[in-house]
Parts: sequence; structure tokens; C-alpha cells
Amino acid sequence: MEAGLCGVSPLRDATWQAVLRACRQAHACCRCSAARTPTIAHTLVAQDQRCRRCVAAMGETPPSFLHFSARTERELGTRGASQVWQEVIALARTPGVIDLGQGWPDCLSDDTAKREAAAAILGDADAARNNQYSAADGVPDLKQAIAEYYNALHPSWQVGSTDVLVTTSATEALYCITQAMLDAGDEVICFEPVFPWYAAHVRLAGATLKCVRMQPPHYRLDVDELAAAFSPRTRMVIFNSPHNPTGHVATREEVLGIAALCVQHNILALSDEVYERKTFGGRIETRLRDAPGMAERTLTLGTSSKLLSLTGWRVAWVIAPPALLRGVSSAHSYASFCAPTPLQIGVAAALREHAEAERRSRRTDANMADASAAVFERNAHVLGSALTDVGLVVHPVEGGYFLVADICATGLDAGTYCKELIARARVAAVPMDVFYVATEPPPPTTLVRFAICKSEHTIAAAAAAIRAHPLPLRVT
Repeated sequence: MEAGLCGVSPLRDATWQAVLRACRQAHACCRCSAARTPTIAHTLVAQDQRCRRCVAAMGETPPSFLHFSARTERELGTRGASQVWQEVIALARTPGVIDLGQGWPDCLSDDTAKREAAAAILGDADAARNNQYSAADGVPDLKQAIAEYYNALHPSWQVGSTDVLVTTSATEALYCITQAMLDAGDEVICFEPVFPWYAAHVRLAGATLKCVRMQPPHYRLDVDELAAAFSPRTRMVIFNSPHNPTGHVATREEVLGIAALCVQHNILALSDEVYERKTFGGRIETRLRDAPGMAERTLTLGTSSKLLSLTGWRVAWVIAPPALLRGVSSAHSYASFCAPTPLQIGVAAALREHAEAERRSRRTDANMADASAAVFERNAHVLGSALTDVGLVVHPVEGGYFLVADICATGLDAGTYCKELIARARVAAVPMDVFYVATEPPPPTTLVRFAICKSEHTIAAAAAAIRAHPLPLRVT
């Protein structure tokens, strides 16, 4: 057995695992990956969820004044998504490892945005002002460019600059929306597997997340199950399409079903559309805002991270009626205040260029897929073929940044498989466990997410490595 940081081997027996889960709150160490029985659990340092042996091994002496809030203690004690992500990133950065774990593109970053941002930073005329704070709600030129871009794509939207709030990433936008709109005791409905930050932000707002599970391999939305999840305390639905992590693109019928329930129950909708225009096979992307009765109650998230392949810039936006943005803008001003000014200027130039290209194209069909979608679709085929060749079951992918495979044939759980994949093939992926919140029914344990938002060269190299170093399959 592999030893954890505390030097204690994890238990594998199912009965003991049940005992451990029941005792985890009292005996878990947020730094320690080993499962421990209560009888050998190390004493946790007061007010710090790390065992004394871990603290000693790190050469730390916790100060007597250390006290985390109950919210932070809860997040640390769960060994949540942020900790898993840190581990994945650290492993992926090991020399020679191909990173298909984190969803950052190593290609296709927008040249216009980069050039104009550099000019804003270094230019003589306006550099002094361009490198300082912008207005809290965003550089006016960017707000106008966002409005022009979406009006070029969706003329019926009629977005104005007052309908736009610029934020420091879609993650911050999500945080500000949940802080502005939720009270303790409220309920939020989302679709599982779920982007883990939804769950964390809802918890931090004091609300409760209710998950409607989408079943593999197609991850279709069951509108009847969604309807059953509503209660008098439901305040918001969070919807994401194309979906992270599954790659499902919601059908028109699914979107209309969500919309009808939001209108019926008179609640808000947060439509996370950061993977917009990344659809495959000619699929049509139906926007929640377009459904009857939804324009006035929908907050739509977009970001330069995915649209322009600039994940490190952290420039994003919320589109919603001014009445909704008022509260979100207040939360944003107390969080980051404003996104980086020169990067906003670069994004504005790129979006205005894309808007003009859309107007010139006089598009006659409803397929809004962009150039990067074609690359990622080819990547899904290349990587999926390699995974199939080594005995895994690849789930259909319809859009977005990711592909999901079932590694059941290896006899391993997803976490162990990901570690073995790095060790053998030098390819990093993410276990899907982190995308499940509800414990009943038990979530699947053999699903793995691979990023396809890479250059074709990177994906070809990963596919070759997976074929050259396959993990053994279980003998049945």
C-alpha cells in the first residue's frame, strides 16, 4: 500500500472506509492523503486541520493566535477541489509530463488582444493612465465592445453597455453573483457532474446546493428530475453548456425545459457560457437568455479565457439587466474592484475585430462554432481513438474543452489511474470524483477527464504516449 504524508498506509477495506467517512470530520488532516482509523489518528493541532506529524515534517510551529473561520475550516477539512487542482497542477508541471489535466490551451491565443494590450502598457500617449485602475464595472470601450460582439452574434439580444459588468475572471463573477443573490437557507440547483467552484461559492454564501445528476455516457438532462428538485427555498439555477466536464451541449428541448421551470417558480438563472462557440459536429448552441421569459432573469457569463484562449488574463464579463447587475457590481467592487486595465483594452480590440468579422460574414445558419472548435473536435477524435485502443470507454463529446473516459477495464479507481498514467505515459488527467457533490446515489469512481483544448501536436504526442504505455487491463 502507498503511504500517505503521515506515513500511515490507507485502508482499502470497504467496512473500515465507511467508519472512516463517519469519523472524517473529527480525524481528517487536510494535508494528509492517507485514510486513518480513529485509533491511530494523529492529534490535530488546535485550530489547524493538520496533524502534528505533518506540521513537524514541514518544519512548522503553528502560532498560538492561529484561528481560521468556520467556513475556512470546513473547506480545508473536505480536501476540496482547490486542493485537488493544486496537486494536479504540480504533477502536470513535472518535466516531460503532457498536461491534459488543466483546461488551458497551448495554442490559438488571440494576437490582436496581445498586441493591443502590449501597446496599452508600453505606449507613450496613454500608458500612464492605461496602467492604473479602470472604472470598477470595466473600461467603457470594453463594455461597448462586448455589447457589439454579442449583438453581432445574436441581434435579438440588443445588449447595451449598461447590461455589461466586467469582472476579474468568470470565477470572480460566480463568487460575486452568489454573494449578491443568495442568503443563508436559500437553495441553488445545478447539474452534476458539476464544476466544483459552483459548490464552494454556494457554500460560502451560506446557501445549499441541490444537484440533479446527469448520467453517463450521454449526460442528458432529465427535466422531470429537475422539476422535482425545486422547493419554496429555491433561489437560482446554475446552468453550463457546453458542459464542463462532460462535453455535453444542451439541446433546445433541455434549455426550454430549464427556462419553463425558472419562469414557473419565478427564480434567477446563472448561465455559465464560458465555453461558448466550442460546439462539434454542427450542433446548435441554444442560449438560455433566448428562451421565453428568460432575458430579464438570466445572468450570462462569458470570458476571454476561453473565447480568446487567454486563461491567464482573468478578464470576464456578466451580461444581465442593470437591475440584476447592481448587486453583483457592488460585490465585485469589494472583491477585486476592477480587472487589469491594459488587458481589458486588449480584449476590447479583439472582440471588436471578431464582431466586425461576424457582420461581414452575414452568417445564414445557426451554427456559431468558431475556428478553435474545429481544432478541439479533431483533438477529441485523435485522443479518443488512442484511449479506445488501450481498452477504455470514451464517452461522446459534443463540445467544450474536455473528454471523459471510463477506465473501469483497468480495475483501478480514477485517482489511482491518473497517478499511474503520469508515472507510465507521462500524461496528466483529472479524476472525475471532484466533480461530484452528492453522495447518494454513490457517484461513479472510474471516470477520468482529459483536456482537448490543446494544439494538435500536443494531443498527437499524448495519444502516442498512451498507446506506447498502456495500463494493464483487468482479467475477467
